[in-house]
Amino acid sequence: MCINSKETENIKDINSKETENIMCINSKETENIKCINSKETENIMFINSKETEISRISIQKRLKISRISIQKRLKLSSISIQKRLKISRISIQKRLKISSISIQKRLKISCVSIQKRLKISRISIQKRLKISKISIQKRLKISSTSIQNIKDINSKETENIKYINSKETENIKCINSKETENIKYLNSKETIYHRHKINQMTKTHQDMTRDSY
Repeated sequence: MCINSKETENIKDINSKETENIMCINSKETENIKCINSKETENIMFINSKETEISRISIQKRLKISRISIQKRLKLSSISIQKRLKISRISIQKRLKISSISIQKRLKISCVSIQKRLKISRISIQKRLKISKISIQKRLKISSTSIQNIKDINSKETENIKYINSKETENIKCINSKETENIKYLNSKETIYHRHKINQMTKTHQDMTRDSY
């Protein structure tokens, strides 16, 4: 979104500069035409006052030719300026597109690199946690053996051991009950399946005996 906003701002700036340049060219053209017209009128007035009609006609022709040439030159200059402005606008648009594409590529690359770094860091953290957990387990085992070897166990430790044992027995009972339920369910399914098979076999046997008769 930031890139698109910058591009739109740059395009608006270019369009505004183009319109300003075109308005400036038009204003200069109109000023030049006004100046030419005023000078022409002054010259014609001067010619009318002091020269004959023949000289006036020739001067008018010369003035028309000069005016046409000036108009042609102004048109050519305005066309060349417009072409230059178009070329500059196109080049600026191309540069903006290239810059936006490069920025997008850089953002993608940075995103991928950050993702890779995060994955690596996560894997390293997981490895460290596993190592720390294993070391803690080893230490706990060693401490438990040492505590078992020690005769004087605190009352709090014995209470904790009893609580753990009760929890374990409850879990074992729950597991056993779930296993027995699953076994019963499987046995019932198997018996239903066997009965269905036996019924099918008996039916086929009866059909075969009827066909033989």
